[in-house]
Amino acid sequence: MALAGISVTSCNDSLDVTPDGRLPIEEAFQDPKGTAAAFKTCFNHLPRRGMRGVYFWTNARIPLSDEAFVNAASFAVNDCYEGRTTADNDWRWSIGHVGGFDAMYWERYWGQIRTINEFLKYLPTAALTTESDRAVWEAEAKILRAFFMNELIKLHGPLPVVKEVFALDYDFASLGRGTYRENAEAIIEDCNDAIACESLPWRWTNPNYKMRMNKAMACAIKAEAALFAASPLNNEGEDMWEWAYDVCKDSYNKLINNGYELYTTVHDPANYGDNPYQELFALQQDLSTNPRDRETIFQFTGQGTNMSYFNALPSYGDYAYCAGLCPTQELVDAYDMISTGKSVLNLEQPYLDETHLQPNYNEGSGYDPAKPYEGRDKRFYATVLYNGAQRGGKVANIFTYDPEHKAGSRRRQDGADRIKVGDMKYTATGYYRLKHLPIDSYGSLTGEEGDGGTRYYRLGGVMLDFAEAAIEAGHIDEGLKAINDIRHRAGFDPSVDLKTSDKNQARLLVRHERQVELAYEENRYFDQIRWCLPDEDIQDVKYSTGMNILRWDVGNTTDLDHYSYERILLNQNESEDLRPTRKCYVSKYKRYPIPLNEASLFESITGDKWQNPGW
Repeated sequence: MALAGISVTSCNDSLDVTPDGRLPIEEAFQDPKGTAAAFKTCFNHLPRRGMRGVYFWTNARIPLSDEAFVNAASFAVNDCYEGRTTADNDWRWSIGHVGGFDAMYWERYWGQIRTINEFLKYLPTAALTTESDRAVWEAEAKILRAFFMNELIKLHGPLPVVKEVFALDYDFASLGRGTYRENAEAIIEDCNDAIACESLPWRWTNPNYKMRMNKAMACAIKAEAALFAASPLNNEGEDMWEWAYDVCKDSYNKLINNGYELYTTVHDPANYGDNPYQELFALQQDLSTNPRDRETIFQFTGQGTNMSYFNALPSYGDYAYCAGLCPTQELVDAYDMISTGKSVLNLEQPYLDETHLQPNYNEGSGYDPAKPYEGRDKRFYATVLYNGAQRGGKVANIFTYDPEHKAGSRRRQDGADRIKVGDMKYTATGYYRLKHLPIDSYGSLTGEEGDGGTRYYRLGGVMLDFAEAAIEAGHIDEGLKAINDIRHRAGFDPSVDLKTSDKNQARLLVRHERQVELAYEENRYFDQIRWCLPDEDIQDVKYSTGMNILRWDVGNTTDLDHYSYERILLNQNESEDLRPTRKCYVSKYKRYPIPLNEASLFESITGDKWQNPGW
């Protein structure tokens, strides 16, 4: 019982000891080594991203949005696809935290908040080797508390604000969930306290401090907390956009004024050409006095696996374990045309049917359905492996086929990376993932350092937080400027900058830009949820599509005129009528349930309902 454990721990003297059970906590803080050890525990249970994030080798939040799909999904993701999850069996909170996999958020994050509160309680009088550490460690602990609290409310909705170790006589019956804004304001207060610490740096320069907190992390957390609080799912009908705009603008300006900037210079043009976006995500963050990467705010380390092994092409043989998180046609459709700057599909109504099989093309974009991968946003080529794409100097012949198609006497050519529904080594969508993979990772690099690190916070994300809040608050020109600055990095000329004075159109533009810029960074999952009203289903994840491609044998030519393209609906069973791609589109999936024992305990104590709707 995680939250209960936090609440009643002070009532049990046996728990007021150091983790090894040998020394009362008060005495541990009388020794500088004990204080340092306690500070280190504040960093326990930072989430694992990359391929150990969320569920085993599948970062499940990505394919639970509309940007990716897992072929032959593992039982956990498949349970969500099939709508079989319940409050007491879902993998997201019951699988455990073994082998470094990321789960049991409720228990671990509340446990961390208690650990941090305990540390902050004793820090003011604790013994330290260097007195200057006291202010920095306090600031970092508050950022960590803000981080864990922010993660909890993103998953579960509003929760109690807990910033102390409860006294023996605390009245737990008065403990309530509060509002999302109250939670966000508590998070922002911790972040502002940390930013005010003069000795806390904006960026660490010691390579050994990759997981340490800094002022930039505080800015990113508070911007996200404010944005989420003002969003339709969480605002309880209150217009909070001007408040969120002020918070996000303050964070953005502080980052810009303290050395953060978009990654715009390619350092390895032989491999990454003129695509800095691709290079950024293929590299590990560097911490130094003069870092090449001044965009990354926080990168998770210790991912523990070579991502390319779990997002692989079957044509690479034994090196490929599974196809992993394969891009959907919805993600591919989102990348604009580079010459016109226009979207491929009409943003107001991208598809003419519920299943997304009938695209509503945007007139004048320059898109050619017969040559669908030509002339797109540079971020497309950095994120998606498509039919005929180059991969590490090799051609990824990702030709797909329909086994029931008849075409006279012409002989069909089947590519080595074709669609094979039900086989985890192959794609079901017609695409494979590229983002976060170095250009030569297949067969040449192993281990976590062989992959681009997962950036949980970066300037590009904060810019889009600010852009969305600005547009929603009516500061449309400011929001569009931030979007256009990001698009310039993606190859769009200023002559095709986005322009509008219409708030509804601007809202579509910023949401569209978030889908592209933040692909495969877990943002789409939360965006699609928070943009819904509390009682709405998550309609955009109900159906997803892929692209089936045919190639006819005409000798050795690779002429694209000999390809044909057919959109296909994912996760269908021939023996059944039309079915949703993901049955987890229904309203209850917008919130993780509170573990049953926790919800039941606090409902009995407070007399109020604690469980999230539908669970």
